[in-house]
Amino acid sequence: MGVAEHNGVRSNFNKASGKWYWEITIDSGTTHFVGIATSSAGLDSFAGGDEHAYSYHDFDGKKYTNGAGIAFGDTYAVGDIIGVALDMDYGRVWFSKNGVWQDSGLPTTNTNPAFLIPNVEWFYAIWSGYDSGEVTANFGASSFAYDPPVGFTSFGSGSMSIRWDEDNTGGSIGLDSTKMQASTDLPVPSCADAEYYTAVDGATIANVSKLTGKWYWEVSVTIQNSSDGMTPVVPSADIRVGVMTSAGNIEVPCGDDSQGYAYCADGKIRNSGVAQDYGDAFDTASGVKIGIAIDLDNHKVWFSKNGVWQNGGDPEAGTNPAYTLPAAAFSPAGSPAGVSQVSC
Repeated sequence: MGVAEHNGVRSNFNKASGKWYWEITIDSGTTHFVGIATSSAGLDSFAGGDEHAYSYHDFDGKKYTNGAGIAFGDTYAVGDIIGVALDMDYGRVWFSKNGVWQDSGLPTTNTNPAFLIPNVEWFYAIWSGYDSGEVTANFGASSFAYDPPVGFTSFGSGSMSIRWDEDNTGGSIGLDSTKMQASTDLPVPSCADAEYYTAVDGATIANVSKLTGKWYWEVSVTIQNSSDGMTPVVPSADIRVGVMTSAGNIEVPCGDDSQGYAYCADGKIRNSGVAQDYGDAFDTASGVKIGIAIDLDNHKVWFSKNGVWQNGGDPEAGTNPAYTLPAAAFSPAGSPAGVSQVSC
């Protein structure tokens, strides 16, 4: 990507919990700011020019937020690789240059972070440049140049595709599709983007999450034809619809680990692999709509089938939830199975 004026660009995905790592390679130019930002950060100035972004600057090695630079680390230039370690559980961020954590920072022991940040926000990756500077981001689509800190996962893990976002760029940013793309190996389509289906024995998670507030959405469960293209197949009893934190294991069906809470086509609910009787099954018909109501202020979730809240649940009254949830950021999630299809 290149820029002729001092502008920034955010990633198309954010994180509100968990520990994450990514790398930015400096391809050309000077006056780079590599960092993190909330959705409130301005993109028509340098990253760190307001209180909503936190960055590491190449020219002077300083760290920046709210427009102020503070002595921090080494300067960096073309060919250098800047690592970012983001801990949203404790609200901290570190920066490395060519594998060396700056200012004696050590993410694995949670010491000497570059910044303490509010861990009630959702943070994006951000970069800003000036005068035709270019960078390439690796959010986990390929092997990192340096090992992530122990306990930190690639920023792209658990998402459909993390890349620079053409809708969240300064006016002079240009995006090069050959450099901006970063996808996980396992396809995990976004409920917020389009319909999705999969035959893998895993989970899908949306590219949006919520930490507070009351939210509702619907998921349609439909049949598809079998591999011969002709024979209708009913939805599988293994379909699961629910919610998951960013720390959830997408290699297993939603509800099989502690971070996922699912309403399943056999009528049961599942969390941590434990099934409980709950409501009506939906594994014998196409066109079923599953409603999800989540109250993150009171940490509760409910499920409905075709407009009927299951197990006597009443989200408006706050009674009979399917689960009482931990205080965390949650995303829509689910596990289509076989040739079934699930869409938001």
